[in-house]
Amino acid sequence: MHFSANCVVHFGRSCLSGVSHMPVLYAFGKLPVDVDHAIASLEACLKAAVKCDRYVFADVVVDKVDVGVGFASFKRQMPTKDQIPQSWPLVVIAPPGPLVAHYSLVLNQHPLYHYNPLDSTLTSPRSTLMKRYALMQKARDASVIGIVVGTLGVANYLSTIASIKRLIRAHHKKYYTFVLGKLNVPKLANFMDIDVFVLVACPESSLIDSREFYKPVVTPFELGMALDLASEWTGEYRLAFGEVGGWMDKQADELLAEDGDKVSTQEQEDKDSPYFSLVTGTYVQRAKLTNNAEIHEQIRDLTLRDEASMQLALQSPAAQRLAQREWKGLDTSVPREEKSMAVVEGRFGNAAGYSDEPGKE
Repeated sequence: MHFSANCVVHFGRSCLSGVSHMPVLYAFGKLPVDVDHAIASLEACLKAAVKCDRYVFADVVVDKVDVGVGFASFKRQMPTKDQIPQSWPLVVIAPPGPLVAHYSLVLNQHPLYHYNPLDSTLTSPRSTLMKRYALMQKARDASVIGIVVGTLGVANYLSTIASIKRLIRAHHKKYYTFVLGKLNVPKLANFMDIDVFVLVACPESSLIDSREFYKPVVTPFELGMALDLASEWTGEYRLAFGEVGGWMDKQADELLAEDGDKVSTQEQEDKDSPYFSLVTGTYVQRAKLTNNAEIHEQIRDLTLRDEASMQLALQSPAAQRLAQREWKGLDTSVPREEKSMAVVEGRFGNAAGYSDEPGKE
C-alpha cells in the first residue's frame, strides 16, 4: 500500500489469511523431514490407536486382482472435517511455532501429536488449551478492555472490531482501541489501567504466549466466551476473527433485547449478583457501567453539596481507577480562602556566575 504495488510476493511461512487490498503470491520453501524416523516414531506412539480390520493380498504373478468388495468397504477413504471421529489421533509435522498451538486449540477434541522435523522428536502439546482457559478467566473479571488492532490488511477486520465494540457495550463495560504496530511488552505496559487486551490479528499471530506481558492478551473468540457467563463451552474453538463477528452480534442482540424488556426486581438482582472468580478465589461484583443516556440523566440531578465529602456518583472506569490510586495529582483539598505562598525574587545570572555568589553584585 505504501509503494502503490499491484501484487505482493511472500517468501516463507504464512497463515494464508485472506487479504482485502491486493493479490498475494506465496513461496513457502521446503523443510527436510526424516521420513523413516517420522514413520517409526508415529508407529510406536500410535500403534494402539490405529486400527485396521481388513487386509487384501494379491499374488505377485497376477497383474490384476479382484477383491470382490466395494471401495467404501475398505474404510480408508478420508472423511470430511465434521465426520472425523474424535477418537482418531491427528499428527502435525512442522517446526515449533504458532501453527502447532493453532491446531492444538482448534482440534482440541482429538488426540494431537507434534513431530518436529528439526530435532526429530514427537510430543503431545496439551498445555496450550489450559493456558488459554486461564487467560479467559482473567478476561471474565475485566471491566476495562483494550482492543488492539494487529492487522490492517486481513479481510473483515473492521467489521470484527465493530462487533467487539458492540458486544462490550452490551455488557456495560468500557473499551479503548489501540493501533500499536508490532506487539511487545513495553508498548502494552504504558496502559496499566487496561484489565485485558483483545488482539484482532490473523489466527497464528493472535496467540500471544508470553508471561512478560503485565496484562493478559486474548483473542476475540476468547473474549466472547469470557463475557458470556451463562453459556457452556462445547469444545469448539475459533481463531479466525472473521468467523466470530456474527456470533458476537447475535450475543449482543440478545443482551440489548434483555435490557429493553421490563424485568422484575428479583431478575435484575440475579443479573447484578456477584459471581465466583476462579482467578482470585473470591466473589467479584459485576462491573456494570452506565450508558450515555443514563449518564446524561444522572448529570442533571447532580448538585455539589460539600467539597470535603465528595462521593463517586457515576460508575465511570476513569473515576474508579483514580479513586484507587495512592497519588492523584495536585492536592485539591486546600481551602480556597487560604492565601498562596508569597512570590519572592530569586537569583539571576548565568552558569559563569549568579548574583548570590561571592564577589558578584
